[in-house]
Amino acid sequence: MSTIMLACVTMSTAQFYNTGADPFDVQWSQYRGEGYRWVGDSVVMPKMFLYKSLADSLVVRGGRSLGEAPRNIDVLLHSRTSYSNGVVAWAPKRMELYLTPSPSSDCVPWLQHLLVHEYRHVVQMSSLNRGFTKFLFALFGEQAIGLVSGLYVPKWFLEGDAVATETALTSGGRGRSSQFVQETRTHTLAGRYPKYDAAYNGSYADYYPNFYHMGYYTVAYLRYKYGNDFFASVLDECGRKSWSITPFNRELRRKTGKRKVALYNEAMEWWTQQWRNEQRSIHPTPYTSWRINDKEYANYHHPHYTNDNIVAYKETPEALSAFVSIDRDGKESIITTPTVRNETHFDYRDSLLLWTERRRHVRWENADNSVVMLHDMRSGTERRLTEEGFYSCAVFSASGDRITVVRTATDARQYIEVLTPDGTLLETVAVPFDADVSTTCLLSDGRIVAVETTLGGTDIVVYDNDDRRRSVLVAGKGASIRNVHSHRNALYYTSDLTGTDNIYRYDLATGAEERVTSSAYGADMASVYGDTLLYADYTSQGYRPSATNTTMRPTDMPLSLTRALADTLSMSEGGRITLKDTTDNQGTVSSYSKMNLFNLHSWGLVNADASSVGLSPSLS
Repeated sequence: MSTIMLACVTMSTAQFYNTGADPFDVQWSQYRGEGYRWVGDSVVMPKMFLYKSLADSLVVRGGRSLGEAPRNIDVLLHSRTSYSNGVVAWAPKRMELYLTPSPSSDCVPWLQHLLVHEYRHVVQMSSLNRGFTKFLFALFGEQAIGLVSGLYVPKWFLEGDAVATETALTSGGRGRSSQFVQETRTHTLAGRYPKYDAAYNGSYADYYPNFYHMGYYTVAYLRYKYGNDFFASVLDECGRKSWSITPFNRELRRKTGKRKVALYNEAMEWWTQQWRNEQRSIHPTPYTSWRINDKEYANYHHPHYTNDNIVAYKETPEALSAFVSIDRDGKESIITTPTVRNETHFDYRDSLLLWTERRRHVRWENADNSVVMLHDMRSGTERRLTEEGFYSCAVFSASGDRITVVRTATDARQYIEVLTPDGTLLETVAVPFDADVSTTCLLSDGRIVAVETTLGGTDIVVYDNDDRRRSVLVAGKGASIRNVHSHRNALYYTSDLTGTDNIYRYDLATGAEERVTSSAYGADMASVYGDTLLYADYTSQGYRPSATNTTMRPTDMPLSLTRALADTLSMSEGGRITLKDTTDNQGTVSSYSKMNLFNLHSWGLVNADASSVGLSPSLS
């Protein structure tokens, strides 16, 4: 008997896809809804119940255009990490959500965005479990569905369809975000759109966005032209005839007479025409660009003046990201290279660089931190201002004697903290329970300004000095707002209200709102020095430091034809999902035992080794 048991142990293999372990002290709880189960730390359940009505609606509407209503799915909630992401895995099947809000999310709350996008992946995978794939499931379990998906369904469809769905079912989504569109739009208008292989796999010769982008352009166009349920039969074919060689491409050709590459080209020709029409309505305001080496694609984020030079955070596809100093002749020198970061935002005052970066936990993969760092360019010294925590969006006050930073707690609630430059905590301001904060700034009179996203959209709000009462300064009007910056008696911020990112100005004394720039492809990340507006202007070679006058007032009224397609997708899905207040009707949360160690999800007469991509005869 002992010999048999030893053989069983030596033949055992780990889970097919493991995202890492959470800390041992997590108090696991569960909530069972109709069609889903949330499993996570008990302290995050109140935050999740803000989106209970969304989860309930997704079970009914999330798979309508694919003709699929998935059965129960387990949703694993990670709240002890600064990582912002979501994943759906099959074998064992589950959805995993990382709850710390992304500083770069659009005009819907982070959890709303995650739930809609990731649930669509659940629908896609469930749609494959039919026909011959159902027979394979009986033989091999859940791993069979993952195998069919990996063999036949291209990533551009999986992610493009999910982006199209998040755009259709919410008031935001990346399909409405000018920042998401601007990379491909700029390349296309500057020359030609990338070929299918380059758009899908990337290119060493040129920088192109990934398959999320090409997938959205292709899927959105095909759903617009052929009907919202166009891909239902395509996935059905992949599931029912997974014994065949190219079911995905074959069904596309049967329905349209064209293969996937030809359909991608058709979609990009359509998008190119839309972007050209938009471009004709834009009359760029005058600006000057800092001299930069244009032989490589690079993004220079958040430029700041430092004496006669510029300091910026530089990202390239080939090299490590770093803080660089650029002189008038375009010569660059590296100041310091940070570790892994969740955001590109940083701030600068009087030779001091301020940013946040991730620090991995030595034991638990899902227990990393994001800390506030300070670098002195004069001495070359560097120090950490905070200990454990999930920090983002660190900003100096105008005088440089205070710092505001956003902290996300383990219950997924957020707080704005005011620190001194040596890291001493002066004040903590609680953000509303239903709000996510991207950027903040501290006014000279002590008031705190923040960009907040709630179920009603993204607004710029102010916390007064008296009891930190909160009021709205700038209503987002459905646009994505980010990177607020204060100077004298005005706020400068980025908004894509016109369909392209531009810099806006809000007068704190009069309440007047004005657009300062009209950029051909996108203006972002403003900082002001006297009457000079320094910002990052997007080009076909990436973001470039540029400058204009703060008195600039464009007169054009740009079109936003790409948003019209997003609205068409929404109408074809029956409109956006309207969330209801469910905080008073939360249901029953029960404990979840840590002893749930075993889950029989896959089996077979072969053993798959993912590390060597091989199969060996044995029981698994």
